[in-house]
Amino acid sequence: MNLTVNAAAQKLSITCLKPFSTEITITAKAQDNTIGQLVIYPNAVRYKTVLQPVMLKFAATEGTKITKQVNEAFLTKLLNAFNKNAFNQAYIYAELAPQTDVITLARSQFLTLKS
Repeated sequence: MNLTVNAAAQKLSITCLKPFSTEITITAKAQDNTIGQLVIYPNAVRYKTVLQPVMLKFAATEGTKITKQVNEAFLTKLLNAFNKNAFNQAYIYAELAPQTDVITLARSQFLTLKS
């Protein structure tokens, strides 16, 4: 596709017909000079991970066990944003662990009192 510098923008449509395993590079050139590149990375492999939420509670003494609680709605929204937004550059698909782990920590280990 040939374009003219400082001319009206032209629409470029790219359609992926099937999974691919090597990256595709589209190079923009002005005369013989490369002025930009668009690199499309393969999506044939989709990596998966599990997001395990952890809630920290503070009490007079630390707990000896990890308890579980139902995931809050916020975590479902966070997971949805992670899986669908562009900041997930590595294209990792995350699943939410079935429950949130709750750990109780001793407040005294984290507070410093100044006199």
